[in-house]
Amino acid sequence: MCRTSYSDVGLVGLPLHVANGALFGVVYHQVRRRRPVPAVVAAVVEHVSLWPLVAIMDPAAARSVRAFASSGLGHATFGLVLGRLER
Repeated sequence: MCRTSYSDVGLVGLPLHVANGALFGVVYHQVRRRRPVPAVVAAVVEHVSLWPLVAIMDPAAARSVRAFASSGLGHATFGLVLGRLER
């Protein structure tokens, strides 16, 4: 995606990435009970707020617009799917 070799899964590993996604889903479910926040918005906010942590593990990727876009599209897709499941 976006012509980059960057991958969130490649950076942190599949088990940690899946666990983080599951935790995000649980937290989102609790937040949504209080406020009508679209899942896609929450997922993109999570992406943007955690992106600076990428610089700790992969400084080159953190400076890549393509890597940022690729990761953002992945998070937006996750948010769209989560939003459909929450209905």
